[in-house]
Formats: sequence, structure tokens, C-alpha cells
Amino acid sequence: MAIRAGIVVLEGIDQIDTVKRFELGHTLDVGDSAYVYVQGVTSGVANAWATYTSAGVTTLIVANAIGRVGVFMAALDATTKFGFLQVKSLNGRSVSTDTVAANTVPYIDGSAGRIDDAVVVGDKVYNCQILSADITNVATASFCFPYVTNESN
Repeated sequence: MAIRAGIVVLEGIDQIDTVKRFELGHTLDVGDSAYVYVQGVTSGVANAWATYTSAGVTTLIVANAIGRVGVFMAALDATTKFGFLQVKSLNGRSVSTDTVAANTVPYIDGSAGRIDDAVVVGDKVYNCQILSADITNVATASFCFPYVTNESN
């Protein structure tokens, strides 16, 4: 990221850092998109879904998860790697899914880090919509600071 004449210019939003560039948990909101700077997690691949804390600690999303949710911008596959989760994408972006149909509501999938359109009580991903059918377990979704609660939908 660079700042030019008071304007924030994103450079390498999908960059993988081995040294922290920002404070963990730092949120960067740029209108139609927003990102949170986080620490990686084992098996954290690009487009995978994860919950995150205000301290920037991530966990791949799994059944019964609780908390704020985002999508990895890059393969942050170890706690020694740092980078961004996307937490707002009003125009849609590629995300990891099971087999899904277009224009559906997402739920946590049985595979860690993915969403599905099959209804699972307590595992709805709020503030998110699947926009396209998947192609090889990747679909387009639109979301705005999504979260999960593990409560009846």
C-alpha cells in the first residue's frame, strides 16, 4: 500500500508477508472493498473463508464457527505469514465453495474454508450472497462484513 497525495493506493493486496507490514487486525476500507490484515493459519489458501479476531488471528471456517468472516487474498498457510482477508466485496469476488447455484444464501460447508448453499441450521453466513454457480468449487460471492453465529437461522 502506498499513500499518494492523500489517496491510498493498494499495491500487492494479495502479497504474502513474512514480516508484519501493518498492525494485525488493521482494517482498510476502500469503498466497494475492505480488507483486514491478519496472521495466516495452516491450510490458509487463496479464496478460502476464515473467521478472524480483532487481533488478526484466523481460523479456517468450519461447522459451528462463531465470529467475523473474510476471504484470504493469498495463501497464508502458516502463522509466520501475514496478509489480507477481504471482508467487503460489493461487486463480487472468487471464493471457495462446494457445488453451489447462483443467487443463493451461503452456509458453512463440511470442508474447512468453504461455503455451500445447502442449508445447515446454525451455519448461515450472514451479509453474504453467492452470485454465480461454481466452476470446480469456485464461485463469485458478494459480501459486506460477513459473520457467523452458530444460532438457529
